[in-house]
Amino acid sequence: MQKLEKPKFKHNKKRNTAFLFEAIVKELTKAVVYGDKNKQKIISSLLKEHFRKNGVLDNELTLYKQFYETRKFPKEHAEKLLNQVKNDYEKLDENDIYNEQSKLIAKVNKMLGVNVYNNFVPNYKTLATVSQIFNRSVEPKKRILLEQELIEHITGEEPTKVVVDELMDKGVYNRFVHRFNETYSKNLLPEQKQVLSRYITCGENDIDVKIYLGEEISRLKKAIGDAKNNEIIKESSDLQNNLNRAHQLLASLRIDTVNEELIKKVMLIQEFVHEVNM
Repeated sequence: MQKLEKPKFKHNKKRNTAFLFEAIVKELTKAVVYGDKNKQKIISSLLKEHFRKNGVLDNELTLYKQFYETRKFPKEHAEKLLNQVKNDYEKLDENDIYNEQSKLIAKVNKMLGVNVYNNFVPNYKTLATVSQIFNRSVEPKKRILLEQELIEHITGEEPTKVVVDELMDKGVYNRFVHRFNETYSKNLLPEQKQVLSRYITCGENDIDVKIYLGEEISRLKKAIGDAKNNEIIKESSDLQNNLNRAHQLLASLRIDTVNEELIKKVMLIQEFVHEVNM
């Protein structure tokens, strides 16, 4: 069968192997949150097939990771790293990469749907920069500017990680799925699933997740206030004390820094409010 020739192109996220990988893993994370076992199985199969160790896409992804997973790298070595990775990339067969991407994209479109490509990927800008540096058709002037931008990235400070970064760093999605299912009950409340979903798919610094948490904390405060005024609950001093402690905890929460500890506290109070109102 004749190979397709890889055309010249401007940055296209569907043809960015690292973006494809991260977007698909994000879809796996959402499937875990919502308990969609069938989708988990489909995505795991796709990842195993198309990102198998030493496969075409795995080899390219490894080179991407040399950049987007590297921070605080010594400035005196950054340019050497850049040149070494570019040299290694030259050894890859771009037609093989294009053909494998095409197979993966076709399966994603058919089995998961095109909305996968809309998943939020926090390091998207860096992935786009790396993709254009690898693209041999980019003009020299633009390439130099992009390379300088990338050097600033790999020598810069380590950003605050989001939950999914742990999965991406280790590259072991099955372990993540197992840990998630072991840590959290299969019977999560709808509001708890919503909090987890927002946190995992949006990340720590996304404004939408902060707005959502602010609204959810306000809702919980109101629910606790309403419960404290319930005539039956007023008769239980222990329950009143627990409500007061829950309200104090809510009042102490700060959403300017969204992290796993904050999410756990919100979920704990959600569970408590739910039980009180049953």
